[in-house]
Amino acid sequence: MEWSDTQDAVYGPPSKNVGTIEGGSDIFTKPASCSLECAVRYAPGTFQKIETSVNQTLSQFAKSLQNSNISFQGELFLHHDASEAHPDSPLVKVLYDSICQVDPSRQKQTFPGGADARHFNKRYRIPAVLFGAGSLRQAHAENEFIPMDQWIQGAEILALMIARWCVSQEES
Repeated sequence: MEWSDTQDAVYGPPSKNVGTIEGGSDIFTKPASCSLECAVRYAPGTFQKIETSVNQTLSQFAKSLQNSNISFQGELFLHHDASEAHPDSPLVKVLYDSICQVDPSRQKQTFPGGADARHFNKRYRIPAVLFGAGSLRQAHAENEFIPMDQWIQGAEILALMIARWCVSQEES
């Protein structure tokens, strides 16, 4: 599935993942059914294009099976819109300034997963950002870990951010 028209300058192209596959009862018989559940993660503001593309792909696949004995049903059944905190928001600025003071080499990056920050940003209009120590490559991996120096650095960043945030709120 090509989504070049939904590639975002900051977030890049949508990510796709087949998360579950279920079917069959044993290795010796043809399965009566098979189901796949997939996740697509995309940039804020691109859902309509993604939805159109997914529905077109499902429709084309169903048409390709019309002259076979395979039945197919596809549906888009769950949608959580992507969200972002504005880069100029005070929260983002205070956090990023704190990050840069502790680790000047660190860059802002987008988070390619689902998180509850979307509820604060979208539903409640409360700016929310995600921050964490360690590497996303290790997050939720079988051997997930954070090296101690990165854990300490993350704690320093959060402590500095909280102190700066409290001072900024007293001043305003």
